[in-house]
Amino acid sequence: MRHVPTWVEVIQGIVLSVVAGVVFAILVRTRLRTPIHLQVASCGSGVAKMHVVGSRGHPSFVVRASCAGNTCLWCIDTGYAGPLAMSYAWMLVSKTAKDVEQEDLDSLFQKLSAKLETLKMTPDDKRIALKGFMNDTHSHSFTAGCTTTMMGIGASTQMSSDMLLTHALVLEGPGGMMTTPRGCDASPPAEIMTTTDMPTPHIITIDWLRQVGPCVIEPFLGRLRTSLPVAEVLRMTQSFCKLKTTMSGGAFVAQVSVGGEEMALTVDTGAGVTIALSSQAARRVRDCSRQRAQKAIQHGVTGETVCSDVVRCPVAFGDHKLRDCPVFFNDSEVEDADGYVGAGLLKQYDILILHDALYVKKNGDASDLFVDDVTRGGECKGGLATRCGTRSIPSRTVTPITP
Repeated sequence: MRHVPTWVEVIQGIVLSVVAGVVFAILVRTRLRTPIHLQVASCGSGVAKMHVVGSRGHPSFVVRASCAGNTCLWCIDTGYAGPLAMSYAWMLVSKTAKDVEQEDLDSLFQKLSAKLETLKMTPDDKRIALKGFMNDTHSHSFTAGCTTTMMGIGASTQMSSDMLLTHALVLEGPGGMMTTPRGCDASPPAEIMTTTDMPTPHIITIDWLRQVGPCVIEPFLGRLRTSLPVAEVLRMTQSFCKLKTTMSGGAFVAQVSVGGEEMALTVDTGAGVTIALSSQAARRVRDCSRQRAQKAIQHGVTGETVCSDVVRCPVAFGDHKLRDCPVFFNDSEVEDADGYVGAGLLKQYDILILHDALYVKKNGDASDLFVDDVTRGGECKGGLATRCGTRSIPSRTVTPITP
């Protein structure tokens, strides 16, 4: 027998349909307003595209990354400790997500970096930039931020930072595939981020790399690989050279022979130069030469300006010797280290990062260590380079160690 609904059942059905329609509309609207996260990653095989951008004498390691759909360029800085750091200035100069995703990364990086040099930023600009990011990414802020000690190339300072709880950072991989190292193990799929007033790109820090490690930076192949499987790490440690390191300011400090002297140098991919020594360490160098008087002006993250005389020294880094490596003699001191080895030299090495150890291996980059595009004629005050003899510098700068 067919059931004939009563008028009460009809009204109930209409009410339920209306309620269901309202709930469905709310869900659809919420879904449309929530970014779609393409977090396609298989644990142990996270591969991100890494670009070596900038000038030959001052390169940077950059990846294209997204936080809850907000895509931007991030710089890999192994000399910077702490949580991921978001730059107010970089938020302001960055273009729309569509431009960042489609434009050539090298030209985009150069364009945005040039804007940083002329940017005038007010407190209102910072507040608007941060609010826009939080709205776009559905991030949460903390009522109290933190105070960060910034150790620059010639000075240190303390900065106040906002703190955010955000979605996990998603990195662009080969073929446009997106990958996130978070969530591949027991770690939560989220990030703690801080802000910085520094006029720099957003920063992927050494702490983040250690947390998603073991990982390897491969500049010549243009890759950053995270969450490496144990078997591969064991195999790599057999062919890589383990550096003698300590930790200072949260970063790795390696023992490197420069000009016949052992130096404690911060391994700093955020610095574009080859090797830079403090003024005190430069006075200890016993073997140096120069083709002509050259100097460079370096600008630190705390706003300091450092003048550097550029000379050539024999350097032993890892299991390779460099016969005439460009070395920058800074006219100021470097805290807690004798200096730093930067991306200008590190681009020629693959860098394996474990939680408590650092390994390097010479990669296929056989180009000369070119610094003429970041130097000028003349000398800095103090005459640190005057004791270095003048001679012709061979074009070939990398010489393997003979057994």
